Amino acid sequence: MINQFGTRLRQLRTDRGLLQRDLEEALTLRPGTLSQYERGVREPDFDLLMVIADMLEVSLDYLLGRPEAPVESPALASARRQLQAALSQVAAAGDARLPLILELAEQVAPGQFGLQRLAQRLTLNPATLKACRTGTGSLPETTLLQLARHLGLPPDWLQEA
Repeated sequence: MINQFGTRLRQLRTDRGLLQRDLEEALTLRPGTLSQYERGVREPDFDLLMVIADMLEVSLDYLLGRPEAPVESPALASARRQLQAALSQVAAAGDARLPLILELAEQVAPGQFGLQRLAQRLTLNPATLKACRTGTGSLPETTLLQLARHLGLPPDWLQEA
């Protein structure tokens, strides 16, 4: 039988720009464990499967090989729609976009876009995002692109104006 879980896991991880060690750290796995999952040597338990699906923002069905297209969680889809509606007010904010976007995201959907959740999703220290929210920090271009993709925004929304 084809290892669809391992193949999907590798594809989702690489699509998000994550290294195996990044995901292992976020999931508190021993080094090499993710490689074993991706190669079909080992399988995670049910609890860990749910955590992986939540972290990669796909359904368990997709992660395990069922539908061909990833299904976004309803909570994340709703949070993105709410955020996009709220962000229509800050389109012309220029350099102040990142702090405003982080603040609005947390207000609109704290469960999906709270600083702790975003930091976990982006494998960042929460203090880094807090500094960005206050306007005293910045993020590398690749992390900004990941953040934009996660929030459902066009990539240029978070780039410096």
